[in-house]
Amino acid sequence: MIFNDREGYNYGHSLDREYIGNASPEFVSGYNGGTTDLMQQPIGEPWGDNALKKMEVKAEFGSGKEPGRATLTTRQIGQTISEGRGLGTFIESLPAAIRTGASSVELSLNAGEMGTGPDFYTKEKLQEIKDIAKANQIELASVHTPVQVVGNMSGFDHRSGFSDETRHIQTNEVKKAILFNAETAEGGAVVVHTGEFQRTMFDKPWAKDQKTGEYLFKAYEEEPERFIAYIVDDRTGQIINTVRKTQVVYEPVYQTAKDLKIVGEKDPSGHSLHEEDWVDIEGRWIDPKNLDRLFDRVPIWDPEKTQFKVQQLTWDNFVERAQRWNKLHTDEIARDPSQRKVPEEMFIQTQLENRELQARGSSLYHAKYYELHKESYEALREALKHYEDLDKSLPEDEKWKLLRPHLPARIGSDIVPPKMVPIPEMIKLELRRSRDEMRYTHEASAAADAQAAQTREDMRHMEAVEKYALQKSAESYAETALFAYDTTKARGFKRPIFVSPENIFPEHGYGSHPEELRELVEVSREKMAEHLMEKRHMSEHRAKKIAEQHIKATLDTEHIGMWKKHFQRREGEGEDAFTNRFNSWYLDQVKKLERSGVIGHLHIADGFGYGHANLPPGAGTFPVVEAVNYLKSKGYKGAFLSEGYGDAPRILTQAWKAFGSPIYSAIGPIRPATPLGARFNDVQYGYFGRNFPPNYIFGAYSPSNEWTLWSQTPME
Repeated sequence: MIFNDREGYNYGHSLDREYIGNASPEFVSGYNGGTTDLMQQPIGEPWGDNALKKMEVKAEFGSGKEPGRATLTTRQIGQTISEGRGLGTFIESLPAAIRTGASSVELSLNAGEMGTGPDFYTKEKLQEIKDIAKANQIELASVHTPVQVVGNMSGFDHRSGFSDETRHIQTNEVKKAILFNAETAEGGAVVVHTGEFQRTMFDKPWAKDQKTGEYLFKAYEEEPERFIAYIVDDRTGQIINTVRKTQVVYEPVYQTAKDLKIVGEKDPSGHSLHEEDWVDIEGRWIDPKNLDRLFDRVPIWDPEKTQFKVQQLTWDNFVERAQRWNKLHTDEIARDPSQRKVPEEMFIQTQLENRELQARGSSLYHAKYYELHKESYEALREALKHYEDLDKSLPEDEKWKLLRPHLPARIGSDIVPPKMVPIPEMIKLELRRSRDEMRYTHEASAAADAQAAQTREDMRHMEAVEKYALQKSAESYAETALFAYDTTKARGFKRPIFVSPENIFPEHGYGSHPEELRELVEVSREKMAEHLMEKRHMSEHRAKKIAEQHIKATLDTEHIGMWKKHFQRREGEGEDAFTNRFNSWYLDQVKKLERSGVIGHLHIADGFGYGHANLPPGAGTFPVVEAVNYLKSKGYKGAFLSEGYGDAPRILTQAWKAFGSPIYSAIGPIRPATPLGARFNDVQYGYFGRNFPPNYIFGAYSPSNEWTLWSQTPME
């Protein structure tokens, strides 16, 4: 093969000369200039339009057929590179990637070792990176934030819950990566790993087939019966409670409109009463949003057991309550999505309502005697003044008239004879006792009231983790995307810098499922657009357009395939059928993401779905090639970066092969006269257009005539 041909200098291989006689006719035709459109085609560039029209053989997306033409060329496929132990800095790892054939790279920052990370690179080192790329005509496509620091953007820490301090560290690290991008790549993605918070799988809309109702995904087999949901205090970010499916809550059975047979009637407020509406003792509707009115509910008395009726509530009851709440408050939820309730919130609310009810009941029990004690105390004070004045006015010999029998202990006079005590002294003793009674009432009742008030305040700030964390993540992405926008504008870059959440492993939490990734991008864009409209007075159209330019998703083709470990196998389903069904789901998700318009960056890797293999495309079982070809056919313009580190020597060559990139020589793709041109299979498994080697060796490759076999027969 001739590798280069310019100004009279030919760099050839002797096999070109000696083996040409053994080559196929198609190869010879191409070698001698068969198709003129391809003659001057630069290495790594797409083939000429005229030739493509002649040679194109389309493959239907999802058919499993090999595409009939190269969808990605060597010039379009890049790779991610890192820094650190065994790799050196980017100044060392970038030339290494160039020598393997990379035409574009993503710089994956490392903050776990000395001498790595964005803070390490001086202006001179940053310029050296750019010079290396420019000299070798390599594109610096993007930057990846350090995974050691940024594993989410919600501020979640497995040890302490959610923290604004942690979130500040995360957003600051992303901003440093944005500045690093500005100094090197001058545009493109700044990739951030998702994993915003822990969540269940089985109860999500995407976890079931909407037609059949069968489970598509579970975190583990027993998840529907043993899952854990989390509640966050939105004041502190602390996870203050967990809800387990196996837990039950007991609640008094309260009087409803159905019990009073007033369903369909309107109460004085104009509310039309439903069967399950709580009503007070006068039959008036009790609004469940009015916490004060909740304590006007009337528990139903059970005369046979001489106690109030209670009922056991399971998780299913709270699911029904949440659904009913959301149905009755659709207008409010449309205005403020935070008003939407989820079952775990209804669960914790019921628990806290019972706690507040108990505290208020305790307060009422003690407070009911408070007025009596207070009246008695005031009367005793007046009596004391009267008898003290009387005592002063009586002569000494008549003061005996103010003596009364008094028992120091509350026991019968037949055991301990009473003492004769002046009335003023007796009143003072009663005053002391009355003060003690009131103090006890003060402390017990006031403490119960304080506990009730605290419980109510806590109730207002209990929020499901998914609602709390998603908003925190959206705020972080909006903040960093605004920084990317400002940096792009200040530097005058033609290619915008954008913040790019990447779907990570399923078990890492929210953001890993394609539906979650889409939602995360869309909610973050909304948050950024709101800021631009409110703070910078932009029009809604312009604000949304800028948000779309600066927040885009990174789709990792292996990470989406790792959902296979949670994909539910049907009874008796074989491995091939299981894999085919999963791959069908995989391709459907890629289509949905493309239609949503959130994808801006691609990490291309393959695997088998049960671990993190990081194989080059085509080396695993996922339909990676079909997915990437589909995105390209729909107009995807971002980077194509191979992450096949699991087979590092073939990180690029396997990718070139998988996407059908032709092999180039001075005349363009080898075998250009054929519809497909020569592919990497022709080199790896073929011999100049044939799939077997020649039967003899000659020329410079033949042995010396002095060398013979044991039979003394010369070897040709």
